[in-house]
Amino acid sequence: MTKLNDSQLRKLKPTEKTQKIGDGLGLTFVLKPNGSRYWHFNYRWYGKQRTISFGTYPETSLKSARDQRTEAREFLAQKIDPSAERKNSNLAAREAEIAKVRADVHLEELNAD
Repeated sequence: MTKLNDSQLRKLKPTEKTQKIGDGLGLTFVLKPNGSRYWHFNYRWYGKQRTISFGTYPETSLKSARDQRTEAREFLAQKIDPSAERKNSNLAAREAEIAKVRADVHLEELNAD
């Protein structure tokens, strides 16, 4: 399997059917008939096929998609589901943001008194 390069991705034209082009190690470039371009990572978790999206192209570059694939594969090597890890990190980030907003509001209330 040949690895993808940026010029190949830019030259691809949509067809009537969804095109899936592999880059290797589970990373797939998906080109939809409407012209949308996505990065997907396909993997198996306890015998079930799973897919996570790394974003759209060109917003998510080829290098970034490959880096995210490497990170996801590292989670798999540690017996951690990359999808669950992503959800947990997003939840932790949201909780941290909520805590910061609450602290700011509390400080404003204290300063108003």
